[in-house]
Amino acid sequence: MPLHTVIIPCYNSSYLPLSVFSLLSQTQADLEVLIVDNFSSSPAVHSFLRASLPNRVRVFFLTHNFGPGYARNYGIRQADCRYLHFLDDDDFLLPFHLEQSEALHQSSASRLTVSPYFRIFTNSLFSSKLITPKPVVTYNDLRSYNHIPLLTASIDTKISRVPFFIEDVPKQQYLTRPEDYLFWLDLFRANHATVAVTSKKPSAIYSIRHNQRSRNKYQAYRRSLQVASSHYGFNYFQKLSFSFNYFSHHLLSKSPSELFSNLSLIFS
Repeated sequence: MPLHTVIIPCYNSSYLPLSVFSLLSQTQADLEVLIVDNFSSSPAVHSFLRASLPNRVRVFFLTHNFGPGYARNYGIRQADCRYLHFLDDDDFLLPFHLEQSEALHQSSASRLTVSPYFRIFTNSLFSSKLITPKPVVTYNDLRSYNHIPLLTASIDTKISRVPFFIEDVPKQQYLTRPEDYLFWLDLFRANHATVAVTSKKPSAIYSIRHNQRSRNKYQAYRRSLQVASSHYGFNYFQKLSFSFNYFSHHLLSKSPSELFSNLSLIFS
């Protein structure tokens, strides 16, 4: 049984080899990589996935594109590990990420750990920003915002009940259903007294393509409000409170230049 398992849902990403390389370069070598291919049509992706990969990498080919939630759940069912991680096929973990998350689990006894990360736009490597989650995230914190980045999250499966991602989402609704937000709400609800503890050292790179859904902040706000309202049963005033907290998090803490940039993203 590997100590760490990283699940990668894959679909036609030219960055996939780099994502996998970032895992095979980890200082903690006791890991397994599970790639779940969502019926990719790219010859380059097929060639890479059918190449002679290290034994630590297992590849599963789906017969249809069932969406990222289904692919992650497929990986969860295959995983048998202590610490569970998720990585998108165009993001990268820095070499010490697994070692750092493992040490934080042991020192904090927390079911869930996260770390800061760098966000970059793939069309401009000079456009980057350090994203730092809250030092400690509680279930109540999720009422106002999804403070847990899937990219750097690590779940201790020995002391946690791991939920599944939502699957029955038509492709046309991918932009309005944040499956990762609902996943964290379900995990916190299934594991009482859970808190997420954040390390101080950035350990990943999150890339945003020009047309990526998380680039549009207004769409992200609508998705988050929809999920939080459904989960908590918000009334009208609670929705207003959520909206105020959400935009405060994104806008009011920014410098004037960052504020202008975020406003342009929100309404783009």
